[in-house]
Amino acid sequence: MVRRSGGRSQSRFDHPPEEELLRAEEAAALLGVKRATLYTYVSRGLVRCVPEKGTKENRYLRADVERLKTRHDARAGHAAVASGALRWGEPVIDSSVSRVGEEGLAYRGHDAVALATGGRLFEDVAELLWTGHLPPVPTPWPLSGVLPTASEQAGPPSRGASSLSPAERAGPSSREASSLSPAERSGPPLRATSSLSPAERSGPPSRGASSLSAAERASSPPRGTPSLSPAALAALLPRGTPPLSALSALVPLLAASDEGRFAAPPEQDKARARRIIRHLGAWVCVAQAPGRVSRALKEDTVAASLATAWDAKLKRAPELINRALILSADHELNTSTFAARVTASSGADLYACMGAALAALSGHRHGGSCDRVEALLTEVGRPERAAQVVHGRLRRGEAVTGFGHRLYPHGDPRTPPLVEAALSVRPESLRVRIARAVIDTMRDAGHPPPALDLGLVMLADALGLPSGAATVLFGLGRTAGWVAHILEQREQGHLLRPRARYVDPLPTRSGSP
Repeated sequence: MVRRSGGRSQSRFDHPPEEELLRAEEAAALLGVKRATLYTYVSRGLVRCVPEKGTKENRYLRADVERLKTRHDARAGHAAVASGALRWGEPVIDSSVSRVGEEGLAYRGHDAVALATGGRLFEDVAELLWTGHLPPVPTPWPLSGVLPTASEQAGPPSRGASSLSPAERAGPSSREASSLSPAERSGPPLRATSSLSPAERSGPPSRGASSLSAAERASSPPRGTPSLSPAALAALLPRGTPPLSALSALVPLLAASDEGRFAAPPEQDKARARRIIRHLGAWVCVAQAPGRVSRALKEDTVAASLATAWDAKLKRAPELINRALILSADHELNTSTFAARVTASSGADLYACMGAALAALSGHRHGGSCDRVEALLTEVGRPERAAQVVHGRLRRGEAVTGFGHRLYPHGDPRTPPLVEAALSVRPESLRVRIARAVIDTMRDAGHPPPALDLGLVMLADALGLPSGAATVLFGLGRTAGWVAHILEQREQGHLLRPRARYVDPLPTRSGSP
């Protein structure tokens, strides 16, 4: 068994650099076949190989060999299939949300690229994923239209945004964070729970919402609205908090102010999902510029809200952000979606399911891909250094993140619309030129085309968005798919509880013989 070292192959860029390769005899032995049969599998595209530099030999991708072995073992029982299915193997969950195949990516039977480039709103696509029906006309989600109603919350009536005064709707000042004073940025002093008396911690003795006076109910924020102001939350977060971490902190606050979130019917949770996603889009800047949150909340669409939160200057920013969100909206049973479905199968509320998905997205092997692409472009520094850096990485056996996708052997269809968008608005941008040089270098060397991660980073750079914005575009777009899978999992009604196959641990050596 060897580690990959040299040669050209899509497998180099689909997987982490530690991915193992097998010699022909090892691969054939693992499959239980002759080498001639192994070569047949390679010719049929079932197993990929990497030329070993300086020799006439090939090395074979272990993951492909194991996946093929799993298929063969299916005749002997289900255990091997179930085990392999958790590692890019055979499908294990029935879903009608999206389809990934040779023909590309489709959302409920609609081509994802056509939706992204055909003038549809991200909100339209979310409704399609949740209901199976594409709205006949654009359906933006102004926050006043997605606030909870009394019937949704099964509680006392609360005022919607349309009945609030202008001052109440505006919330905190919309000045930039740089112009806020320390007091304005931090908000009112917040005492830790541990410093409160037992009476203060417990609050008034168990007065339910139904016992509140009309004036008290009217003065309370709408349910599903964070209990902290943007400035107060910013004071709790380090100034350099990544946007995704800030959103992960926001979701529990949204949950805490929504008592009706448990065992909610699907229609109520769809309204709840619209509200959550609108807040996530507006609060993305809370750690760096809390003053923009209230302005972003007033926008009619998620894309416009993000453009305001990030203070994007280009006129086309909302349009192109919308495109990125749609292309990121769903991708079958990826890691964060699977986390959301597992959590939903336990009966957890929508906030908990989305929090679980965000936690999975924070992992460097899932949501961290865009960050690694950003680091690659920073390392290159200038377009003329692209070949030097790329070939240097390949020589050292390091991955070149952002190229190739194992589900799209002929190229990720989501990427070209993003690259074209970046080149259409700011082709002269330094980082856009660097990205283009890296793409050209990889193409000229015979490697796979760029994947979604590089396209998102390239577009974010073209729009002048802050570092980490590409990861947010990916994550916020994917919220639409998470909700669709959460609803679908609840409808299927079973608990996702796979079994573990016990394996005896290897004996430890107690000493020298």
